[in-house]
Amino acid sequence: MYFGASFSRYGFDFRPLFIQFFSQTALTNFQSSLHEANHIFEQLLTSYTFDHYVQLPSTDSSTTSTNPFVPPIILVSYTPLAVYCNTLLTAFNDLRLCCPLSTVRTIKQFLTDSLIRIRNLLSTYYNSEKVTLTVIESEHFIDFLRVFITIFIPYIDTCMQALFPDAQLADELGVSALDISEKSKLNRIDIHHIVEPIQNIIESVIPKKIQTIENIPKTETISNGIQDQVLTSTEEHDEEVEEQQQQQQQQQEEKTEDIDNKSDIIE
Repeated sequence: MYFGASFSRYGFDFRPLFIQFFSQTALTNFQSSLHEANHIFEQLLTSYTFDHYVQLPSTDSSTTSTNPFVPPIILVSYTPLAVYCNTLLTAFNDLRLCCPLSTVRTIKQFLTDSLIRIRNLLSTYYNSEKVTLTVIESEHFIDFLRVFITIFIPYIDTCMQALFPDAQLADELGVSALDISEKSKLNRIDIHHIVEPIQNIIESVIPKKIQTIENIPKTETISNGIQDQVLTSTEEHDEEVEEQQQQQQQQQEEKTEDIDNKSDIIE
């Protein structure tokens, strides 16, 4: 670059000729990192067990991090996602050192393909293991899917926008930043396209759980025999109460007579 800048004084600036070499090298390295991330995730998923409970974060803004580039802490509880995220962040940091704006479409496509690969692995895992998964493991796996589509993918989309800011792309293309962010979405991942099959799995599992609960036979809390016994014991109790009241009334009358007799004697 410095050599090209020196030659530019004499009208021989060859620096633009090197852009394609830098871009191609950056794309090759980034794609290689994504392939490695996919492979590691697949290996970890096959040996991972969904037998531990994880408390999902609340949607309260006070519990979220103020720095949008800090990885969500919930990913630590899911080893395959945590390792996959670390590998992607390493690829992002390497790309950030030399990130030509002209590579935004290719980088976006590579990243989308990688996320779709992870989505397909999760779908295949569920279809092959849903029969052997226990109820608790099935619930934890659904939580895993929720974290993937609601926390992890939006975080990766935020990192993508940090690599290719709206303002820089707008200046390069001669359009407004609003056109980049809202219309073309050049630096944004199509989250809905990626998560739709996963969302279908989640929605298909919830009705099954509700139906299972409804199919549980309702047991009668009081049988006819027990109900008769309860009624009989209630009647006996009422009779005892009446007898006690009568005895108390007789005792009260006797006390009243005694008091009257005593008053007569005193007179």
